[in-house]
Amino acid sequence: MNCSSLENKRYLTKKILFFLFCFFVFGLIDFNICFANTITIFPHKYLPSVFLLVDKQKQMLYVANYKNGTIKFIKREPCSTGAIKGDKTSHGDKKTPEGIYFFRKKINNPPDFLLYGNLAFPLNYPNPIDKLLHKNGDGIWLHGRGKKLVPYDTKGCIAIKNNPLKVIGNYIKLNFTPILIASKIKIRDPSPDQLKDLEKIRKIIEDWINAWKDKNDSYFKYYDKIAFSITSNTPFDKFIKQKRHYFKKYKWIDIFVPKIYILTGPYYIVSYFYEMFRCPYFKSTGIKRVYLMQKENEYKIVASEWIYSNINLDNEYLKLHTAKINSFLKKWKNAWENKDIEKFLSFYDKHATQNNLSAKESIYYHKQRLWRNIQKISVELQNINISIDPSGFKVKFLQKYRADHYQDIGIKTLIIYPYKGSYKIQKEIWRPL
Repeated sequence: MNCSSLENKRYLTKKILFFLFCFFVFGLIDFNICFANTITIFPHKYLPSVFLLVDKQKQMLYVANYKNGTIKFIKREPCSTGAIKGDKTSHGDKKTPEGIYFFRKKINNPPDFLLYGNLAFPLNYPNPIDKLLHKNGDGIWLHGRGKKLVPYDTKGCIAIKNNPLKVIGNYIKLNFTPILIASKIKIRDPSPDQLKDLEKIRKIIEDWINAWKDKNDSYFKYYDKIAFSITSNTPFDKFIKQKRHYFKKYKWIDIFVPKIYILTGPYYIVSYFYEMFRCPYFKSTGIKRVYLMQKENEYKIVASEWIYSNINLDNEYLKLHTAKINSFLKKWKNAWENKDIEKFLSFYDKHATQNNLSAKESIYYHKQRLWRNIQKISVELQNINISIDPSGFKVKFLQKYRADHYQDIGIKTLIIYPYKGSYKIQKEIWRPL
């Protein structure tokens, strides 16, 4: 047997083993999966404004811009992909992977100028879906070329000329700008069913986030237990135990997502977004990626990734909460003016403090005694200032209080925290003027 036939036999054996693995895993998980080599892109409001596309058949790289319901190409550049056609499955197979990827970092002046030119952007191959499919290998880059660009001439990377790559590099936000790679890329108008599916996915993501914020066990129903256990390398029972530990540990959890993006691949979906996570005395910001696959006409989360980012989301976060907190204050004020003791106390945490009063019960008896002989109460709030506080939010304002023949004026400070779509008052401080 010559070397060529031996190599072909090895390749065929690997291919059979790969598809047997896929059959076992996805047969067990029962996903609706189609190993298509075409990615169809259609305009929709959850697309990022900029993304990259690689059409391996055409050996072309595109920088696409989505705006006002239309996809346009900002740049088109000839590229070179793996010397062997098809989707990458293993280390050294000289194929370019197909799917949805992100750029991990930027490398200026890589070590081999002839191969990589003077700029490179490593991709996050293998991504969680690749790992679920038992694909391996690494070192897949978008890079330049220090020699003539020839089609199908890389070991699996995507190469383009040096100068165009410098320009394209300006459109790349690390860990956030996606690149979609397929044997064939198609741009089509969306069908009603596709748009309906997108809204379904958006709602899944929003409901999943809300369940997380509410520390509700419904959070776990959005996952596929088997697939997520594989991609996270954690038994799902252990994952539940860890999350429940944090649900119990933290008095409150708040998650802010300014905008949800959704990308559709041939057999999986990626939703990603900037995320601010907050709990008492802790805050972090990063990029969250959620990978979903369809199972019996339902989309389930099969994997997730979180990457730290120093992006400042404070202003957007505070803007969102300011409107909600003002509404909360209005309801709190109305309950006070109406002397509705039960409603009024519902705004407070059970361990709330009010100057020298501690616990809701003390506040109850104090207010009940005060309100017993009062006919009318008027409360005016002015110069409301809302800021982020380690305990939640600090709300400070000028308060004018009138009750029958008594009135006072002073500075009121409330420390509040998020609670099931609203807030609870944890601490109240009154300073008369």
